[in-house]
Amino acid sequence: MFNEDEIKNIVDTYDSELTKKIDENNLSKIYKYLLNNGIYFAKDLVVDYLDIFTNEYDEFVKKFEDLKNKFGGNYVEILENDSTLWESLC
Repeated sequence: MFNEDEIKNIVDTYDSELTKKIDENNLSKIYKYLLNNGIYFAKDLVVDYLDIFTNEYDEFVKKFEDLKNKFGGNYVEILENDSTLWESLC
């Protein structure tokens, strides 16, 4: 999923308290879920919004599905262009 340089960048960007909260299995499940839902920029989300991945998988899915329902068929475009929506998932 990520190469060593990308992982180092993530670890260097965020404080150790946050990175300690990340469960790799949970991150992987959310990442795959996002890809399966058309979020082709999921890798960028890990780098830019790591807090999202501290949610438990089921909690994240519920929040994400609520956003999908709210925005309908063009949810990917809306989510791509409005970073405040991702912040709401943190």
